[in-house]
Amino acid sequence: MNDFSKSMVELGKLRHSSLIVAGNAKNTQANSAAHEKFGQSVFEKHGLIQLEASDVLGSEHRAVIRLGGAHLLKLKGLPPGNWYVCQPLGSQSPPDFLVHFSGAFFSVQFKLGSGLISWNDNHADPNSIYVFTDELTDTSVVRLGSDFGTPELFHKMDSAVAKIEEAVSEFNSELSRFSDNTHGYQLYFRPKWTQSGGREITNYAQALDREECFAKVIDFIEKQCNTEDPNTIRYSPCVEYFKDQILEHREYGQGIIREVRGDKIVVNFQKGSTLLKHKQLVGGKIQNVLFQ
Repeated sequence: MNDFSKSMVELGKLRHSSLIVAGNAKNTQANSAAHEKFGQSVFEKHGLIQLEASDVLGSEHRAVIRLGGAHLLKLKGLPPGNWYVCQPLGSQSPPDFLVHFSGAFFSVQFKLGSGLISWNDNHADPNSIYVFTDELTDTSVVRLGSDFGTPELFHKMDSAVAKIEEAVSEFNSELSRFSDNTHGYQLYFRPKWTQSGGREITNYAQALDREECFAKVIDFIEKQCNTEDPNTIRYSPCVEYFKDQILEHREYGQGIIREVRGDKIVVNFQKGSTLLKHKQLVGGKIQNVLFQ
């Protein structure tokens, strides 16, 4: 089990009562902040470092993250290593954390509730990891978004939201042309999904399949982290390379070194051969390049 999986194990042992701010048991905002703060401490305990969203994420990265966990493989040009970014899309948009571990990206969301989860803005993202801490049972569970519903169900929910948004847009357009609307009123719609039907289907902390679902999370993490070829080396101009090594380059993708010419290497990429520098020294020392 890798260190990121171990962090999930620890998060799954969190008690809701440990998050309560003294004298503010019902202070949801403070408890949510404490929930995420605990998550950060667990990540850092297991070797992840915090990076600031403003330092590493551009508009193209945020656009990909906004599409959901299934699209994170498209993220390019970000630092290697094990790190996390808190609230990569801001405090009002999921996910709560973007995690990069062992070459793979993960979307992690933290939820607090008392017996059930409130889904603000959208339903669960099938390819995100959820840490749900329950006040009712004073326990936590960790599940994949795909365990909260089927693709068919989520499609039906998305279709309903799209229809409502279209109706709201048409209404606001009509309202803007209404002569009595002298104060510029507009209807604001924000989807929120609730659940009903009894604790046996809404309280995930008490669900009979909670251990099975947690095992799926660990399996998901381990498989994602093992998608990279262990023989692949991330390119940096300050490293010395040798013939037949496999490189991963931010712009050109994966390639194989076919020739070494002093301080340059010839690498065959999918789009053709490219001459790259290696063994570059800055001030007599190897430069600390994260990803070139």
